[in-house]
Parts: sequence; C-alpha cells; structure tokens
Amino acid sequence: GVGVALVAQGASAYALTLAVAARDAAAAAAALAEALAPELARGELRGPTVRPGVATLGVIGLGVAADPRVPARAFAALADAGVGVL
Repeated sequence: GVGVALVAQGASAYALTLAVAARDAAAAAAALAEALAPELARGELRGPTVRPGVATLGVIGLGVAADPRVPARAFAALADAGVGVL
C-alpha cells in the first residue's frame, strides 16, 4: 500500500495536495488517475502531478494557530535563506 504523510486542501478549495514517500509516488499517481478517470475525461481535473526532488516540511504545534507571528517568522526564515516555497 501507499502511505500518505500529508493531505492539504488549498484555501481556494480547487487543489488537493498529498505527500507520499518517493518510492510510492508513481503508484499513488496511477491510483488517483484511475479513481478520478471520469473527472479527468471531462476535463474537470488536471492529471495527478508528481514533483520529484520536493521535500515536505512541517511546523506543528498550538503556537501556529495561536500566534500569527509564528507562521510569518517561518516564511520569513525561508525567504531569508533563499528557499522558494512551491
């Protein structure tokens, strides 16, 4: 089976992102393409996309929701380090 490490739905509700182990990426994309074949055929969805070489980072804890400065500082740190967020 394929283990899913992250599920995120964008605020716009038009995107769904899943993070899986690199070794499972092709199987996960194939499973999604099969399960969503009707919507793909009608052009309602774009096919599953695998982005090799991408890492998932997490900042987890009550402070993320309780203090808006925490996420702001996290993104500022990435920007200061020259890291692009996909």
